Amino acid sequence: MVEAKSSGTQYLQRQSRSYLGSASRMVNSVTASANSQTNRKHWLQAGVARTIRDFEAGDTMGLGATVKRMASRITPWAAVVSGRTDAPFSVALTFDDGPHPENTPSILDTLDTHAARATFFLQGDMASHQIALVREIVSRGHQIGNHGHAHRDARAVSTKEYVADVLRCQSVLEDIVGRELPRNFRPPFGHVAAGSTIALLRRKFRFVFWSLDSCDSFLPDSRALVKHVTSQRISAGSILLFHDDNAHTTEALPQLVAHLEKLLLRMVSLDELLSDGARGPAGRSP
Repeated sequence: MVEAKSSGTQYLQRQSRSYLGSASRMVNSVTASANSQTNRKHWLQAGVARTIRDFEAGDTMGLGATVKRMASRITPWAAVVSGRTDAPFSVALTFDDGPHPENTPSILDTLDTHAARATFFLQGDMASHQIALVREIVSRGHQIGNHGHAHRDARAVSTKEYVADVLRCQSVLEDIVGRELPRNFRPPFGHVAAGSTIALLRRKFRFVFWSLDSCDSFLPDSRALVKHVTSQRISAGSILLFHDDNAHTTEALPQLVAHLEKLLLRMVSLDELLSDGARGPAGRSP
């Protein structure tokens, strides 16, 4: 049994090296289109080496998650899974799939009660029907980001269709708030595909993933949600994933926010969490 497990791990490691090599070439093709940076090659190699060492140490998580983590290490100005870990100790609450006409206002009220800030990754098609609510999110001090117009799966549609969907959402959100917005993109389902990823990175989008999934889309009620989240290791720099189209997320939020306060963690916008913590080679900002 031990021998079989060891053999399986070695196979996964070999496959991972091959997969990571392909991912490295993809990232390299993106950075090659950017301004020349003398230490870009060393930055890339260091990120790949660290990720491979994780596998050799037995950290054999899914390959998709591995590539996202590798991307955040190699090009933190283009893909992030967490933020800065130094003082002031903070986390980012993020809400996907909104705005929701009933749940989102309740979430905003809870956040206001605790002087907390959050980031809402909005769908363009829903935002276009909730214009006043989108503006309210912003006016109450929160950040909005791009979650695609129609919640397309990068693995299920063409690169052209996917990129057009993301650009359409960005245009809708900017038209609503009347100004240009940071190009922070949360891919629906967390899925990515090589062609659309390269195309969006070249258009200066930053992919925003998460370090803690609340699993609110899969848990049955607020009690289960509170139990799950409070049992996780949450530390400074964490990006927490929620969905504001779930009623039990709204119900659980006051307890979850109180839990974070007990941990002495501030709840801030994504950009504040990433400030000075998402720099590329030679300290270059996004």
